[in-house]
Amino acid sequence: MLKKQLARFNHLMQGIEKFYEEYAKTVGLTYMSLTVLEIIYHAETPCTQKGICALSHYNKQVVNTIVKNFAEKGYVQFTEVPEDRRNKYVLFTESGKSYADTIILPLEEMEEKALTVLSEKERAKMLDMLERCYEGYKGLM
Repeated sequence: MLKKQLARFNHLMQGIEKFYEEYAKTVGLTYMSLTVLEIIYHAETPCTQKGICALSHYNKQVVNTIVKNFAEKGYVQFTEVPEDRRNKYVLFTESGKSYADTIILPLEEMEEKALTVLSEKERAKMLDMLERCYEGYKGLM
């Protein structure tokens, strides 16, 4: 029974991931670049590459390559972290924020539309259950 449930779980997660991969492709990004763009976009405080790594679960080299690519296009800039001069904040430039708006806002509309098939209570329960699954996976590798 558990094997069938795992197969179904994996199929569903891969289907959701496929949506994001396809969307990223339509806006000229990779799935990983879209993820990093979203993290910077939703950061409540300036984030560092280390922080992006922690949130995305991508390694330093991947995040560095993506962020450098965004910087070369003029979408992000770097400023020193006052408390730790070895680290730099990754911040949107004005054109980068506009660029991100054109990508993230339509994505959020689609995400909201997709989740409206569930009630508020069902969404909360789903998130609680996914968080428990996530906690179960943490530390296994």
